[in-house]
Amino acid sequence: MSGLAFAHGIRLPVDAVTQTFGLIGKRGAGKTYGAMKLAEGMLALGAQIIALDPVGKWWSLRVGADGKSPGFEIPVFGGHHGDLPLEPEAGALIADLVVDRSISGVLDVSLMRKGDRKRFVTAFAEQLYLRKKGEVSPTPLHFFLEEAQVFAPEGGGRGGDEARMLGAFEDIVKLGRNCGIGATLISQRPQSVNKNVLNQTECLIVLQVIGAHERKALELWMKEQGEDRRDVIGALPSLEQGEAYIWSPGWLRVFKRARIGKRTTFDASATPKLGAKIREPKKLAKVDLEALRERMAEVVQRAEETDPKALQKRIRELERELTRAQRDGAAASAEQLEQARSEGLRAARQELGQIVARMNGLQEQAVSALERAVRDLEKASDLMREPIDIDLQGADTGRNPRACGVATPPSGPPRPSGRLRSASTGDLPGPQQRILNALAWLESVGLPSPFTRVQVAFLAGYKVGAGAFNNPLGALRGAGLVEYPEKGKVAMTNDGRTVAVAPATPLTVDVLHAMVLDRLTSPQQRILQPLLEAYPVAVSRENLAMAAGYTAGAGAFNNPLGSLRSLGLIDYPRSGQVAARPVLFLAR
Repeated sequence: MSGLAFAHGIRLPVDAVTQTFGLIGKRGAGKTYGAMKLAEGMLALGAQIIALDPVGKWWSLRVGADGKSPGFEIPVFGGHHGDLPLEPEAGALIADLVVDRSISGVLDVSLMRKGDRKRFVTAFAEQLYLRKKGEVSPTPLHFFLEEAQVFAPEGGGRGGDEARMLGAFEDIVKLGRNCGIGATLISQRPQSVNKNVLNQTECLIVLQVIGAHERKALELWMKEQGEDRRDVIGALPSLEQGEAYIWSPGWLRVFKRARIGKRTTFDASATPKLGAKIREPKKLAKVDLEALRERMAEVVQRAEETDPKALQKRIRELERELTRAQRDGAAASAEQLEQARSEGLRAARQELGQIVARMNGLQEQAVSALERAVRDLEKASDLMREPIDIDLQGADTGRNPRACGVATPPSGPPRPSGRLRSASTGDLPGPQQRILNALAWLESVGLPSPFTRVQVAFLAGYKVGAGAFNNPLGALRGAGLVEYPEKGKVAMTNDGRTVAVAPATPLTVDVLHAMVLDRLTSPQQRILQPLLEAYPVAVSRENLAMAAGYTAGAGAFNNPLGSLRSLGLIDYPRSGQVAARPVLFLAR
């Protein structure tokens, strides 16, 4: 007979894997036992399951019911019986492993502190949903959520980490079926489970419930399904252990009182009795731990390679090693100095050499920029000797005939926006020229035109909305050198491109980075620098905040982060991730 044997007289169809169950009962009524019976049926069919276990009991799926024979070959992460440890920062990594390798698993978070647990499960749930949603042909996966009121709490949407955690599980329960995810919500307090989550239940399994608040919450759920079952609510306290009402008005169209079937794996959730001999399991199912460790190592290595905090820590270690070696070497003999040039020291210097090379490159660029500035100053000195006309009428007498190739961002503080004009060159007033140069530079980098006023004002050295920016911008529009193709957007006309100043040297990635960082505020620089080093890999907001010396979620971090995005320098490719835009690397 096909399907999952669950309770006496009830077999569930195989599509139970992608359905949503609610398993409600008081402590000791058998709700965890029933959930693990459901998990056994799914594992027997070869389905993928994940159990989030804050009570430390789900490891028993690995052991036979007699406590001696093996159960299912399912890895356990964390807890007293874990095959591999579970780190609070590893939530997204474990989700990647689960999806990439299609493995079932128990995530035992029973030994984690509340804050660590919240951080882990939020990252895991977000990444699991994101990865499953991205599958072209999603495979079924069932998510067992023990103590559901902890992870999807009622009233948890008021902000902060708890709201983010609730949002992650709302996505899984409400939208997960579209990408092959089913869920079982297990709780002894249904009134404390978020209603937006609990109301998604397709099959409600209610064991013995005594509390008035719990029974009231179940009565409201039943009324929302269109039926009045007050007689059932009144009978709930009299149910025996392991006995339940099973109700599925839409999916199975069944309402039945039945006893949950006997499990085939060890019952670690049984309440110990005074004087009874404690039966310890003798044998766990064999799991290919070496292969699992290798798979874990892959994702851990990938995370470490893109973790700014880890990279900075390694740099500090290398700097200490080098300083220690140099200090020891200063007092050592020639023989000791030779010994100090060991393989490890050479490796440390090689890593630091890469950093020094980058600093030297920036120094060369600074020297080149200084030389260009001297040449510009000499040129300006020559122009100062020429007669200057004051155009009192404000009319343009000519345009700069120089063609624009790749424009450099304008430099120096804004000059007064008066109508001074060189009689020999016909140059535009300084503010207008800087705005045109900023537009030309944006085009040369590859950002799509038209550009936001925020981007243009930033590069021209002005505040958007200020008269010092708006007035020369309006004059440029009146002269036909710029246009406003969209609200809040600015673009150069062909006439404007003939006036923009060409660069003195070709633009390179390092030069581009130096020019961009020079235009930013200190907080913006601290945030952008780690993203430039990590490119093209995205960095989590938490790691980025740590690398920049801020607290994730604080205004001191969020405000400059948002301004960098408004400027078109960074993007949010995925939820909770930040990356530098390709234009910063001369790519579209």
